[in-house]
Amino acid sequence: AADGAAAGTSGGRISPEDDASSMAMILFGGAGLPYHRVMDGMTLPPELERFAEDAIAAGHYRDLAEVVAAGLSLLKRQEAARTAFVTSLDDALADGERAGFLTIEEVERDMDDAIAEVATKIRS
Repeated sequence: AADGAAAGTSGGRISPEDDASSMAMILFGGAGLPYHRVMDGMTLPPELERFAEDAIAAGHYRDLAEVVAAGLSLLKRQEAARTAFVTSLDDALADGERAGFLTIEEVERDMDDAIAEVATKIRS
């Protein structure tokens, strides 16, 4: 800035630009966006377009590209979590196939035994 103050700040208050940089830091783990590309030709449903415009107007994001990048970052994390969950299910199935599966009666008996053990500890 011309007065020597840091760009994006005014009187010690956080400006929308600083807020957007903070959001990028949280979402992407670094200052600013790691990738800049004009989002030409993108068509959003009206509801999402209004949401994006409101988020930009509120100063949470600099532009549509940053809004889309934030959404894709969240989607990437969700997909990673889904992949990890599916992998854990596959691992559990493989463990069951190696060790053998329990019947419902065996599970019920084990649960009844565990409940009785806790109840005995509580009474003592």
